[in-house]
Amino acid sequence: CATLFAIAKSATRKRPVTAASLRDELRRLTHDPRAVESLVAKEQERSPQLSERQVLEVVVRRLKRERRR
Repeated sequence: CATLFAIAKSATRKRPVTAASLRDELRRLTHDPRAVESLVAKEQERSPQLSERQVLEVVVRRLKRERRR
């Protein structure tokens, strides 16, 4: 029983979100590497104080939100 709990718990743990994994997610969402770079560049212009990972998070969140509309 304790073993099943440990396995279930480890299966629900998420990997840390990295800039590379966010870029991969953007590529899956857009299917266009140029679109990814364009979206990231525009967001960096809007918010130059953000790190690359933060910019990618904003772009992914915005794209997902717009697709739900």
